Amino acid sequence: MSARPCLPARLTLRLLLLSSLIAMASVFADSTLQPVRLQLKWQHQFQFAGYYAAIEKGFYAEAGFDTQLIEYSGGTDLFEPVISGDVEFGLADASIVVKRLQGNPVVVLSTIFQHSPLVLISLKGSGILSPYELIGKRVMFQLGADDAAIQAMLTTLGVRQFEYQLVPHNFDNFALIHEETPVDVMSAYLSNQPFLYQEKGFDVQVISPANYGIDFYGDLLYSNEQYVKDNPDRVQAFRDASLQGWQYALAHKEEVIGWLQDKYPSHKSEAALRFEANIIEQMVAPNFVALGSLNPARFERIADIYKQLNLAPDNADLSGLVLSDYLRSESEANQRLLQVIASVALGLTVALAVLIIVLRSLRLTVKRRTAELNQANQALSHQLELTDRYVISAVVDREGHFLQASSALAEVSGYSQDELATMTSHQLVAPHMLDKRQAILDQVFQGESWQGELQYRNKDGRDFWVFLYIDPMQDAHGEITGYRSTATDITEKKVIQRMSETDGLTGIANRAKLDKVLSVEWARFERYGKALSVIIFDLDHFKTINDDHGHLAGDRVLIRVAQVVETLLRKMDVLGRWGGEEFMVILPETHLEAAGQVAEKMRLAIAQIEEHELPSVTASFGVAGCNETVNHSERLILLADSALYKAKENGRNQVVLAS
Repeated sequence: MSARPCLPARLTLRLLLLSSLIAMASVFADSTLQPVRLQLKWQHQFQFAGYYAAIEKGFYAEAGFDTQLIEYSGGTDLFEPVISGDVEFGLADASIVVKRLQGNPVVVLSTIFQHSPLVLISLKGSGILSPYELIGKRVMFQLGADDAAIQAMLTTLGVRQFEYQLVPHNFDNFALIHEETPVDVMSAYLSNQPFLYQEKGFDVQVISPANYGIDFYGDLLYSNEQYVKDNPDRVQAFRDASLQGWQYALAHKEEVIGWLQDKYPSHKSEAALRFEANIIEQMVAPNFVALGSLNPARFERIADIYKQLNLAPDNADLSGLVLSDYLRSESEANQRLLQVIASVALGLTVALAVLIIVLRSLRLTVKRRTAELNQANQALSHQLELTDRYVISAVVDREGHFLQASSALAEVSGYSQDELATMTSHQLVAPHMLDKRQAILDQVFQGESWQGELQYRNKDGRDFWVFLYIDPMQDAHGEITGYRSTATDITEKKVIQRMSETDGLTGIANRAKLDKVLSVEWARFERYGKALSVIIFDLDHFKTINDDHGHLAGDRVLIRVAQVVETLLRKMDVLGRWGGEEFMVILPETHLEAAGQVAEKMRLAIAQIEEHELPSVTASFGVAGCNETVNHSERLILLADSALYKAKENGRNQVVLAS
């Protein structure tokens, strides 16, 4: 009889414990999904496919997020909601680098687009094939951080702003064909406007900054710096779920297009979305670069470009720009986990039940993570195979022997990988580039990275150009044992550049090239006070040669004169055809008197040309040099031109120095 009163007590205790477990389970269920907001760069379209997939396929939910996507309609600062903390995550292009350089608390979590879709377009048939044809044209783009890649391309190629008419962007997709706002060229997204013009029956010509060495990142996932510091694990989880969404979206493009017609209404047609999807996949480049890969050195190059364009302070740095700067070490994370477990163990009366729940969740997480790791390993293996096939790369020791050489390097050089293993890297370098290569390696073996253009020669003796990135390798003791290099084949770009700067008849510089060189040398004169002179010479009575002997004979005379004069010049001097039978020579670091002596040698050499079937010819020379009265390069040319006409007035076949 005495044991009976204990039964209700045990039952009551069990009921209380069960009630506690149910209440805790309810609390955990209610707090599982964390509401967050993601600010898009524009309205719903395939550009944001990965985030739709992360929502629809439950990747965000598995990571603990209830994610809301916010469209952008323009007219306001796209960065402001994230910077102010009103929105947890956002999307931006490479202009986020400017924001960081200007002191704004933004942190890049991951790259999405390895290349920017921002390009210039013109109507096909307009004759605008490259940036050099923009001179004298009406060009519409934004003069600021958003279109910095276009500015950098033009600046790099020597196309100055006063040489074309800048038209502020009015965001009219059809500005190229609307008469009320006539423009010749406009900035556009490769994934959008070209399709719209094709729909209307117009073909467009695309000029991409990436083809001229200005390759910015496209869409980047980012967050507020304070939010990253307070929630590093949560930010990592959101980034990983977003990348998982992009993997799914690129493998199921038609399914995403269906969502954009039903769940995320887009203003684009189904055909436009399909066109956009294919271009976006090229920008993400999943077959060439692991999804989410980012290169700090590439951000530094982007920052340098913004500084050169005066869009950011020269003394600003990029510390704190990327997520890896904020992640705790594994030991710190483990220590924090132990502290949390200890606090939970001391603070809860139902620790055993909580532990069971945690262990069950952990088991499921390990199972899921293991599957993800296997998938990642497969993707990495595939990525390495593609990298070997398509990326020109090598690992070289200090003596120049190839330790590794990619299939892409073997293909462009014409040597097999087995042949490269028996060679040294200098055997591939064009002979006249060997001194430059040695200077580069001296810099690399001092521990500095290098990037730039270099000319190589393949097995068949043909030259090819690459844009090269070289990084030193160190052993465990910090000793530099060699270097790694990756490169992009820019041979076609160099051919186009040479064609645009070379006179088609004589093979010397054309007028555009002379203008470019003179601009550079004038800047050197103004900054450092280096001497600078120019010679303008004109073949005497050249019209008579054409009339008496024919234009073909006249062409042969021009070619031979150019050949003879080139033998008298230094490597640093530039000879070009100024127009017709008129030539110019730019002489850096040369005073007026010395330039006059060079002109006299040229005059004598031209007068002594005696070759079969070539009529005799003489030339008149005008020489001008920089001094305190010459305040512009155009003044220098005017002085040389005046001296030339004085030489003609005095009887021709003579040299006159500008006073």
